[in-house]
Amino acid sequence: MTAPEAKIEQTDEGMVVTSPGWFVVNMADSVWTQDDRGGEWSTFGEPEGEFEQYGIGIHVLRPGQVNGLYHSESVQEDFLVLSGECLLLVEEEERQLKAWDFMHFAPGTRHICIGAGDGPCAILMVGARGEGKKLTTR
Repeated sequence: MTAPEAKIEQTDEGMVVTSPGWFVVNMADSVWTQDDRGGEWSTFGEPEGEFEQYGIGIHVLRPGQVNGLYHSESVQEDFLVLSGECLLLVEEEERQLKAWDFMHFAPGTRHICIGAGDGPCAILMVGARGEGKKLTTR
């Protein structure tokens, strides 16, 4: 059985995947969401619910911006700093991170990333999905 190639459409915001299947999207052409407090992020133009087993995206933080709320999830997550610097707050401890630092969060690990350094920090974020996934903020 051959897997189909997904359809990709150009929108005013960028490229969006509109059907199931495999695809290639250049992140510069993908849809990005922006927020003054939370930076910029993209989820690879995935169609709603397409990635059933995991979520994946790139988050860019400028100094002082956060990637969300201090939280834990009931499933595991992994982050890889692609460029720049950030401060990781994990289980009430601070860790300075730089390009190529890898973070693994077992289920229930409280964490948040905060942009640091002199410029933007790009982080590849991957998290498990599935029934019963819960997010807890504190």
